[in-house]
Amino acid sequence: MNKKNPNWTVDELKMAINVYCKIPFTKAHKTSPEIIKWAKIIGRPPGGLYAKICNLGHYDKGVEAKGLSHTGKLDPIVWAEFEMNPEKLIFERSNC
Repeated sequence: MNKKNPNWTVDELKMAINVYCKIPFTKAHKTSPEIIKWAKIIGRPPGGLYAKICNLGHYDKGVEAKGLSHTGKLDPIVWAEFEMNPEKLIFERSNC
């Protein structure tokens, strides 16, 4: 882990999944106002949140396009938890 880009925590990943449900990676961009807003809340740069949303797209079986395959170690674990129990992880549900 480096100090400039620390590993994502479980709580940060849960928030990123929440953002993913609002703005799927196929419609997200690091300069979109929603990404910028949520990145600030999470405490990550917009480009970092955008990259994480692209990582999460790799696990989404509901879309044809696939996200980035080089994901973090916690990403598949938290995503699997989300798939099994979305109500537990999503704070405000939109399209998930």
